[in-house]
Amino acid sequence: MPPVIHSITAAILVLAHAVFLFRGLSMRRWGGRPVRIDKIARFISQFGLPAVILLGFLSQAAPSAIHIILGILPIIVIIAFTPFMAFKRRIPWLLPAINLFLLTSAAVTGMLQL
Repeated sequence: MPPVIHSITAAILVLAHAVFLFRGLSMRRWGGRPVRIDKIARFISQFGLPAVILLGFLSQAAPSAIHIILGILPIIVIIAFTPFMAFKRRIPWLLPAINLFLLTSAAVTGMLQL
């Protein structure tokens, strides 16, 4: 599988996660209910991450160790946050913000390898 497919899906994932985070922050501040774009962005954010990781492993590229770690770390962060439901309710933007930072960092390290 060509590495460009992994790059394109990763870019879509980062964009969807940014929409998910910033629209969520906007709704939290100004009120409102999720609309279609919010639901699509959340779906891509949740199910796109495993797909992008799988495509990365299937691509013929030889990524650096830091790229692999930054790409897998969002799943580990999600699992680590699971026991802290009360904390997630008090600061609901923290997990998406951390994961957006990690995903963007993984994308940057991947682009630097091209």
